[in-house]
Amino acid sequence: MINTDDRKQRTEDRKQRKTLFPFLSPVTSLLLLGLVIIATGQARTEATRVGFSLAGKNLRKTYINKIGYTQIGTKSKGPGLLITWPPLERKEVNLKQMRLAGATLPSATIRINNIPIRVYPTGAFATLLNLKKTGKNIIEVVAEDATGETRQTIVLQRRLPPTLPPPRKKKQTPPLAKKGKPVKMPSLNWNSKLPLTGLVIVIDPGHGGKFPGAVGPTGLEEKEVNLRISLALARKLKKAGAKVILTRRKDINVPLAERRKMAISQAAHILISIHNNSAAEDTNPILRRGTGVYYTFLPSLPLARTVYSHLLTTGLSPGGYHYANLAVLRSPKMLAILVEAAFLSHPEDEALLAQKDFQEKVAEAIFQGLKDFLQK
Repeated sequence: MINTDDRKQRTEDRKQRKTLFPFLSPVTSLLLLGLVIIATGQARTEATRVGFSLAGKNLRKTYINKIGYTQIGTKSKGPGLLITWPPLERKEVNLKQMRLAGATLPSATIRINNIPIRVYPTGAFATLLNLKKTGKNIIEVVAEDATGETRQTIVLQRRLPPTLPPPRKKKQTPPLAKKGKPVKMPSLNWNSKLPLTGLVIVIDPGHGGKFPGAVGPTGLEEKEVNLRISLALARKLKKAGAKVILTRRKDINVPLAERRKMAISQAAHILISIHNNSAAEDTNPILRRGTGVYYTFLPSLPLARTVYSHLLTTGLSPGGYHYANLAVLRSPKMLAILVEAAFLSHPEDEALLAQKDFQEKVAEAIFQGLKDFLQK
């Protein structure tokens, strides 16, 4: 079913696109090969679709430029160049430093504001920019190989335009008590071929639909990796006799509250939410790596600790297990943990997460951690 508000918005968008030429009255920024169009006037919404293909490796992406205050221009005579962060929908930058990431051909070199940046075997690159030093918030990215160079210029605006309302303040969620009652597990027969019979487990692949979650330098989206790991984990648990419910089986958005309600309605004993992490926009993406597990209620702490110890067997860097007040975990009626398998913002972690074998490896580590916990 199409949401009525969404239909109205799309109709309005079509009207705005019709008025864009020839007068260029809205404030907008179009990413075109070899051309930057910057027009002045009232702020409006405009969709910009961009496709890239790097030497047979498909990096085709669709970006939605909601207000267009990030302006990107490309001049290309060389290798393909894709900027995945900052995204085009970025409205303002009030930071002293900001990470920048993207991809090119593995054989190419990258310079950002004339500073050489490492290109990883996948073609990915990532770095932290000092915006205070650049001064004008103009970032120039150059990819070069034997065929020539591709140059992208990014202009970041620091302020929201006065025509827009001030951003809404987010409501502060009151912290939950860490205490919780012990959750009773069913009796399990470890001598059986189906030792997890009687156990109800909800697996929650994070994000989905229009919410991709973290995006790696080459464009790999977290929602896709989360689902693949979750499906692999579900197969292993079902094979061991558990009843498994997935909050989503395809690329759709499920609200956080609905995910939690689904687990409660199924009388789940355990909920495992699968995610992958990303460096904050003002931190160095090359320095942020590691696997981690989170819990909200104390009875879930032993499960988080045990699953985390098994995740370390994958070779991922240690990120620890921590308390966090997370919406999807806010039910004391079951054990609930959230796994952050790796950092998509790091080129090497992204390369691992793109591999089916590694996704299976992560799923196996979670499965073995769960078995280890239940046997104790």
